[in-house]
Amino acid sequence: MNFEAASAPSQQPSPTPAPKTEEPKENGGSEQQADQPENSKKDDVVASGVKISEVKNNTATIEVTFSKFELADANKKDFVLEVIKKADTNPIQASDLKYDEASKTLSGKLSGLNSNVDYEISKLTLNGKEVKFNEEELLKSYVKNAKLFMTFNKENKKINVKLQNFDILNSLEENQPILTFDIEIKKDSSLQVVHKSLTKNQLSNLNGLEIDLKDKMNGNNANYDVKLTNAKLLNVNIETQK
Repeated sequence: MNFEAASAPSQQPSPTPAPKTEEPKENGGSEQQADQPENSKKDDVVASGVKISEVKNNTATIEVTFSKFELADANKKDFVLEVIKKADTNPIQASDLKYDEASKTLSGKLSGLNSNVDYEISKLTLNGKEVKFNEEELLKSYVKNAKLFMTFNKENKKINVKLQNFDILNSLEENQPILTFDIEIKKDSSLQVVHKSLTKNQLSNLNGLEIDLKDKMNGNNANYDVKLTNAKLLNVNIETQK
């Protein structure tokens, strides 16, 4: 199951209010200025990350982290969070929403979900106002949650590259290059480096993608050390899992 933050809808400008008029004063006194509001502070929040647990029994936990969280009234935190299945019109509203001030994280429960289905956040509001997403930080959070694995088979001289838990993979274009890395092949004091760029199609196989390195290795019993370095997922650094 994949989730992504939906694009924020454009805001329509509010109509300009009619000018306020005052009755002329009999004694020619000066006009009184309109009173200023006692508290003009507004909620100022920016979401920067989304994390969803694995679906079990059609239920999952969703967490939204914030890079900025300033409230006009610290005691007023009324959240609404909804997700929607792509090509569907019936949103699923999160329940049990709780905000943790220490971690700046909103967590909730999603019910009625299907496994292996793409969902997106269709609504996230705080006190009736739409919450903005920091797209750059949001992408980093998706990459942070993803896992990149590489295994080397000495017998057939192939490596297997597998990407897991990258929640926005299915939303990308089919032939879009999304993962780049170097394969370092070392034997004694000799070092070869092979640069690779993989597309969404190549990474969609749940069993991973095999890359043949026979032409880089000589001898049947040669002892080669192979590792994957400089990996970037959509230009964001990602560590290879052991």
